[in-house]
Amino acid sequence: MINQSESISELATALSKAQAAMGAAIKDSENPFFKSKYADLTSVIAAVRKPFADNGLSFVQLPVSQDGCVGVATRIMHSSGEWLESEFLIPCKQDAHGYAAGITYCRRLSLQAAAGVPTDDDDGNSAIEHAKADPSDVWVAKIDKSSTMKELQANFRQAYEASKGDSSAVAKITAKKDARTRELSQ
Repeated sequence: MINQSESISELATALSKAQAAMGAAIKDSENPFFKSKYADLTSVIAAVRKPFADNGLSFVQLPVSQDGCVGVATRIMHSSGEWLESEFLIPCKQDAHGYAAGITYCRRLSLQAAAGVPTDDDDGNSAIEHAKADPSDVWVAKIDKSSTMKELQANFRQAYEASKGDSSAVAKITAKKDARTRELSQ
């Protein structure tokens, strides 16, 4: 069920602007069961954080449960006070791990759908566009996951190109590259 404030005209305008600035959520996690990649919750949040903030938008996700299902109520809010909310629940294993996994899954899918976040393609072409929206969060994580020096250098080059003009992003990715270089050299 979808609920909303009496008017959502300012929220709709702000969300449209945020979506125009939003890059894709990077598929940086692997599902070994299906042998596929997916954009995890961190990637989805990284995709919306700056475009939302720049347009007076925010979100909250509160856990909900009903009849053996768990999920979240995701509310997108605008600085005008307007809001839009939807619940998303799924059946889950009835233990703490099942609840936590179900809530995390629902958070990722619900926020991605509500904000209109696309996912990138597996070859990484759209990762550069996403990095422009929030280069420090996205590229620092990608550099940190580098498993070889060659991969580290390639990721750093892409991150540096995507972050030109943003001195704080360049400083963060350079610091992460230096730290990862030390780790890989040991």
